[in-house]
Amino acid sequence: MGRPRSGTHAVPTPTRILDAAEAAFGAHPFAQARLADIAREAGVRRSSLLYHYTSKDALHTAVVDRLFEDLIAAFSETVAEGGDLTTTIDRLFGAWLSFLADRPAFA
Repeated sequence: MGRPRSGTHAVPTPTRILDAAEAAFGAHPFAQARLADIAREAGVRRSSLLYHYTSKDALHTAVVDRLFEDLIAAFSETVAEGGDLTTTIDRLFGAWLSFLADRPAFA
């Protein structure tokens, strides 16, 4: 099997890997999440996964970093809407619940 043609996937390889890893780390303890399973779910070979993320620890760190970046972005958008403190706190709580519903691996 040769290398896939450029542009074969609508989602870039690193993003597919992170998505698959987020699901795997959310479903299993770190020690039980397998790189081979993550690679298969992302549609790449294990060697390709390791090309993008040099180790399981590096992949886990990238997943956690991305989760927090996305959460901070959601909170920032909510705060930017303005309003009084009580309203802002209520919206932040709503943003938190929405984030957890969309990204259950975070919990």
